[in-house]
Amino acid sequence: MKKKMKIIGILILLIVIFSGYTLLKIQKGNIKNQTVNNVNEDIEVNFRNLLEKQYPEFKDFENQESFAGKKVKMEIYEGDRYYVYMVLGSGLPIVEATCFRVDSMGRVFKIGIFPDLTSSYIGYTDINPKNCQGIK
Repeated sequence: MKKKMKIIGILILLIVIFSGYTLLKIQKGNIKNQTVNNVNEDIEVNFRNLLEKQYPEFKDFENQESFAGKKVKMEIYEGDRYYVYMVLGSGLPIVEATCFRVDSMGRVFKIGIFPDLTSSYIGYTDINPKNCQGIK
């Protein structure tokens, strides 16, 4: 009986130690991921600042006065950042948009505006940041 109790005690101790070790690893991994995310956020802020320095009318875009609001969408494709600065509407989802590409060297390129002369506003709910065309 004493031998069984000793074995059970050792097993419980091993389980507690293993559980503590596992929790410590998980917590350490979360801290590492959080640090990586903060670095990525800083990098993204820097790329956006490059764009807004060259085009100051888009600085603090989301907080500029607008009837139905403004938003910025960003996608990364092959190392380049594509931005869409959208003015939202109440009857139309997107009234107008301007699209940019910031390459990995920090150079800013204006891709285009939405809607262009060949398209209309109707039916578009989003903008493709790579070509500034409406998405239905």
